[in-house]
Amino acid sequence: MRFTCHCYGRSILRILLTALICHAEADIAGSSTKALSFEAQYLRSPDVIACQGNKVVELTIKKARLSIGGVNFTSRVYHYNDRAYFPGPTIVLKAGEPCDLRLVNSLPATSHTDHCPYHENAYHCPDTSNLHTHGLHVSPLQDNIATTVNAGDGRHQYHYDVPEDHLMGTHWYHAHKHGSTALQVSGGLHGALIVEPSDSYKLSSDLNTLYAQNARDLVKVMVLSHIWFGASDPESLGLYALQSYDAISREFPHQSINPNYSSVADFYAVNGQYRPVVTQYARDATLWRMIHPSRARVIEVSIYPRAACTVRLLARDGIFHSKSSMDDGRGYIDLDSIVLGQGSRADVAVLCRTTGSYIVNITRRTENDACLGPGASNRFEQAHLFTLRVVAAPKRFKVRPLPSSYDAPLPSYLTNLRVTAAEKTAVPISPRDGRPVPSIKLGRGDTAEGGVNGLSFRGFEAPEKDRYVGVMRVDEVYRVNLIGKPGKNGHPYHHHVNPFQVQAADVCNGQTHRAGEWRDVVFASGQEIRWVNNRFNGDVIVHCHILEHEDRGMMSAYKVCAANETNGVCSQLARAKTHNQKGGAATITLNPTSGITGNKAFSSSEAVPRALIKWACQILTSLTLFALVLLLVYGTLVLSGAEKGTFKWDPCSDQFRDSTVATGKSYLQEDGPLRMADYASRTFSHGTVIHQNCHYGSF
Repeated sequence: MRFTCHCYGRSILRILLTALICHAEADIAGSSTKALSFEAQYLRSPDVIACQGNKVVELTIKKARLSIGGVNFTSRVYHYNDRAYFPGPTIVLKAGEPCDLRLVNSLPATSHTDHCPYHENAYHCPDTSNLHTHGLHVSPLQDNIATTVNAGDGRHQYHYDVPEDHLMGTHWYHAHKHGSTALQVSGGLHGALIVEPSDSYKLSSDLNTLYAQNARDLVKVMVLSHIWFGASDPESLGLYALQSYDAISREFPHQSINPNYSSVADFYAVNGQYRPVVTQYARDATLWRMIHPSRARVIEVSIYPRAACTVRLLARDGIFHSKSSMDDGRGYIDLDSIVLGQGSRADVAVLCRTTGSYIVNITRRTENDACLGPGASNRFEQAHLFTLRVVAAPKRFKVRPLPSSYDAPLPSYLTNLRVTAAEKTAVPISPRDGRPVPSIKLGRGDTAEGGVNGLSFRGFEAPEKDRYVGVMRVDEVYRVNLIGKPGKNGHPYHHHVNPFQVQAADVCNGQTHRAGEWRDVVFASGQEIRWVNNRFNGDVIVHCHILEHEDRGMMSAYKVCAANETNGVCSQLARAKTHNQKGGAATITLNPTSGITGNKAFSSSEAVPRALIKWACQILTSLTLFALVLLLVYGTLVLSGAEKGTFKWDPCSDQFRDSTVATGKSYLQEDGPLRMADYASRTFSHGTVIHQNCHYGSF
């Protein structure tokens, strides 16, 4: 193993902040027993990589020997420019600019992978991976966890068209291969993902002083990774009996992490460091961007003593809290503890009035018992997470106040959908969207330990009628009730692509969730959530973010149909249209095969004579047949072009690619049926083997 140490100099703004921080580079060779150590006195910020414009960012998955907090182990981690990272480097995107990210899997091809493209609700395929951009509002055809990137230098290039109006925010990326997600995320395949605003987006001045480019040196990006070895939870906890990292590893055919540890074997690290020192200026509001890539635990982060600092919550899950959206009429709130569920994030402004050293810990706060459960097994405790060292600011440094504007601008896809006082009397039908409230229950499935509404994950290869827990329409509002009990620390509900707005507050003064805030992970405790399937159609994944539960089947999908899509399960939406003379709601059903159906209600003023409707349908049918003929002719021309070399078939995306442009850049998309063929070692245009045994669903 080779180490190279780069020591960064001090700048005026970083006096006493960095103090001889060294980054270790390592290349693993032969049977070397040395470990890549991430220990340092001062907090090390993850390296930042911009994924914008025409640049292609390449992340490679390799094994590395790590040493964190006295624990030595071998793990699968991201490498960038042949350098190992735990957690992965921070990837920065910008609203309105594309991002191309190539994932290369250089793990040794030592296990059988033919079955890896197909689902199994159990641990399997430990060295097959993919990538999920958690919190990113992009098409599910781009944030596609049906991709399969096998070991042995398999690769896939993800292309993300980040919308111009994408809100700036704190997110993260991680491995999401069903069957090995818990293993890989636990081992380090996770990292921070930051979305910067478009040039036209304007923040209030008090927020801008925290988030502006010239304040980046003062921002604390903290990835809180759970390092868990040794004893697992007792089996008496049933479904909530979660396993340590090495116990999960032993569930696979070959033990591959070889841990070596003594007494300290269950703790949280900050940016891969055990008990680092975080330094900031007194009387200066400092931005902490906290990311919790947990697959198991819930943490409550506090500063001791509590009165030393003010902690002001600005955003959760990458979305600012806005006074106009909140049911309590407040914007930002001050917290006693920062509650982070599995996969969640929090942006907080921290202002400490006096110099000194304070302990930041993880502790069970009794005031949170009503929301998280007084005896919940997955509430974690750690007496010392990191040391907060508050120093005097330089004389010419202008300290920044805590933000108090309370109304950060939100884009149109985050239009306020909260329940008003009038609507509260209209349950279960809301006059805003005319839909009753169907329910989602995360719990036991029919064929495995995990399920959504009683059914375990059927896989991307399942027949369409069995694949979804709900069928919806693009650009329409939907309401779902998350079944659970307050105070029971329920399953963390998460769905991809679209954030949702929580409609009811917790009973802990907003410590876990507030009425009106936008989230992408929330504890299922009987509350209603609402969202708009903004602009993107496709398959939107929904699952429990206890990743052991997800691997074992507590996952499903919503089918979001295009505006005029009527084929397959989308035909249910057309059939569900009903005429209501009183202006009420159309019927909506939720069941294991047909899912959520229904459309906005018609008012009596929209009544149309039946004969006119019949005539219009006949005209529409004729136009459809004519379009099909044109499509057939067009397809023949495309196939002819493919045979002549103009287009080549890409088996890994079920698309024709123009062989005159770079792979992954330009193609003719075919919205055909799901293809489950096992394509082995197929070669793309330009002779590039992207990966073997490609397997994509209709995401």
